[in-house]
Amino acid sequence: MKKLKIIQSFSSTNEKNILSQSFGWLSKEFHLMSWVLSCLSLQKNGNPPKLYTDVAGVHFLIDQLRLPYDKIENSHNHFYQPNKHLWALSKILTYSLQTEPFIHIDGDVFLFQAFSEKIFSAPLVVQNIEVATEYYTSAQTQYMDNFTYSPECVQKDFWSGKPIKAVNAGVLGGNNLEFIHKYAYEAKQYVKKNESVLHKVDSDRFNVFFEQHLFYAMAKQEGIKIETFLQREFPDNQYTGLANFHEVPYKRKYLHMLGHFKRDEYSCLQMAAFLREHFPDGYENVLRLFKKKDLHPSLQHEWALLKNGISLSNYIDDSHTYKLQDNVTNAINQKNKRIDKPAIPHKLISDEYIKSLCNNFKYSSSIKKDFDFHKRSTISA
Repeated sequence: MKKLKIIQSFSSTNEKNILSQSFGWLSKEFHLMSWVLSCLSLQKNGNPPKLYTDVAGVHFLIDQLRLPYDKIENSHNHFYQPNKHLWALSKILTYSLQTEPFIHIDGDVFLFQAFSEKIFSAPLVVQNIEVATEYYTSAQTQYMDNFTYSPECVQKDFWSGKPIKAVNAGVLGGNNLEFIHKYAYEAKQYVKKNESVLHKVDSDRFNVFFEQHLFYAMAKQEGIKIETFLQREFPDNQYTGLANFHEVPYKRKYLHMLGHFKRDEYSCLQMAAFLREHFPDGYENVLRLFKKKDLHPSLQHEWALLKNGISLSNYIDDSHTYKLQDNVTNAINQKNKRIDKPAIPHKLISDEYIKSLCNNFKYSSSIKKDFDFHKRSTISA
């Protein structure tokens, strides 16, 4: 089976200090953890990605985070972004540069299995089909009233009187390079010919139109089948379960921290815990870039261990369970005792402990649900 090239892209958009920006995440460290987990999970499951970026991106992802990309292209050094909100334009550039079939994976997507032959052989492939609700329709009205140019397929969709559909581009690519190049060119024209009126509309929401709606509308107009990685259609405001790290690998083999998940504390901490357990070196690389006061409170005690030269891998036992320490000072005092896996005091997880934890934690219903699912999955396995 011939595999499609797996690619990712990151553009700093001339931001000199990437570590000072959260890029839409709850905090800066979760943005970095997402890139680390995305790259390493792809590599582990037989999909080593190639990176398209700029000089700042190389320094950030390679020099600082030490991510093992298969190949690196400094393709975005002269990338021009006419509006600071048009973040999807850098991805459009990456699509346009491809000379062989590919699948592009966003840096907030985590894949825990290899792609199937059905995906690799598809003319076009995306994460899923998206059904427009208020998020799309309110912006669509603005564009219909203010834009001076829209591609023919977009006009037809806009004025059909029916709710539009789009694709989710967390995954996007395929074998039909002729279509993808045509689509990328049209997306650039869509943006360029409306630059003068972007101040009149919601320019941030324009990303999903020139990337996701345009892709769907063009493929529909040309009668090209789109293969989806997730089989069901999602209303644009009803994505659920795509940040459920506790369901990997029993129930889910694909996650996407899109939209609101990036700003949800519980989802971000789940991601951090998953990265720490499965890729502790990558997790440590992130924490080492920060000072204690810059980190989320739940990560600060681990930063203290690293500062004192203690690797967090010492606290993951043979069953890959992370032992929660009660006293960082005690752990630091053990540093020179040559103990590979220090015996750190930790509570046994009993029903009584879970009950007390839930009663004193603002995410009590989510925690109870997580433990119940984990118990069922472990017993069935």
